[in-house]
Amino acid sequence: MVKYCVLKNCKTVWNPLVDVGFHSFPRTNEDLLAKWIASIPRELLPRWTDNSNICSKHFEKNCYESGCIVRRQLKKDAVPTIFKCSDEDDNLMSKINLGSLQQPGDSNQSVTSSNNIVFHNDIPDLRTIRKIDVAVQVESRYLPVSPDKAKLKRDIKVLQQRLRRRNEALTSLKLLVAQLKMYQGIHRTHSE
Repeated sequence: MVKYCVLKNCKTVWNPLVDVGFHSFPRTNEDLLAKWIASIPRELLPRWTDNSNICSKHFEKNCYESGCIVRRQLKKDAVPTIFKCSDEDDNLMSKINLGSLQQPGDSNQSVTSSNNIVFHNDIPDLRTIRKIDVAVQVESRYLPVSPDKAKLKRDIKVLQQRLRRRNEALTSLKLLVAQLKMYQGIHRTHSE
């Protein structure tokens, strides 16, 4: 399962090449969980589950334990505090700017509105699921065997069959000897 940040405005997805950690909600500590939920703006936090994570971009540097070399670890009382404006705010700003560009008016208004910066969000949402058919070349398990290996395999099989037959014959002969000894023992007791 791929880890991603549960906040709506954050599109961080786990990547081994990027130094971003993911932290799960503190389900066992109810007080800290309440602080987390209170600190996160409601419009950014959708329904979260036990498997939801928040990325390390939302925590300040002083929220981490010092001295952890391998993995950054949150302090016991750490609360996420860094939140950027949401995508909805960006979309709203771009709609406002587009609306001001399209309104008819005098030439001064069109000049001032043309200086507005229009934001276009062309980055796809990484949390949406897309089905992509990809052809993958896989090495066949049944490769043609060289003639030498095929001959050796046949020889091994023949020798294993010979050994099995010899063992079966040996066990049957042992049973026969045991029966003969028993039969001779019975004959001796009757003849006496």
